[in-house]
Amino acid sequence: MIRPMEPGDADGFVDCFNAIFLRDNPDVPACDRQLVDWKFSGVAADGRREAVVAELEGQGIIGAYASQPLRIWLDGEERRSAQVTDLMVIHELRRAGPRPGLFVHLGKAFNSLYCGKSSDKQIFHYGWPVPNWRAGQRFLGYENLRDWNFLGHEIHPDPSFERP
Repeated sequence: MIRPMEPGDADGFVDCFNAIFLRDNPDVPACDRQLVDWKFSGVAADGRREAVVAELEGQGIIGAYASQPLRIWLDGEERRSAQVTDLMVIHELRRAGPRPGLFVHLGKAFNSLYCGKSSDKQIFHYGWPVPNWRAGQRFLGYENLRDWNFLGHEIHPDPSFERP
């Protein structure tokens, strides 16, 4: 069953995250309740977290499509956007259910609940994880508006160095 994430889902979210990401990359720090609470500290006005989860009876949370919402100023109006955070489905269940798979069905549910042009919806997202790009572009309408650019400033290692 795909449904909006509720505050009581945090432990299941942690278990799902760790089952996926620690398997893919053992160097990734394990997720814990504190991290989940921080990730979802930007809840919607009605107190709901802007995420959907897939739950399988007997197994708990097996996937999620989540974001950290934020307010932005766009074209002279306050609008809503979000950083996409945890897009995940347990490895063995990624192709479960009707085609094209659970990840896409989670994305469609997320988009219908939280995305749109009205002021109470997320108008765009940033920070998409790279591995989901192809499926998202093909089935969910992802568009790459801009690649990230980073600026850096070298910090001089000598503490007595004075900036000109």
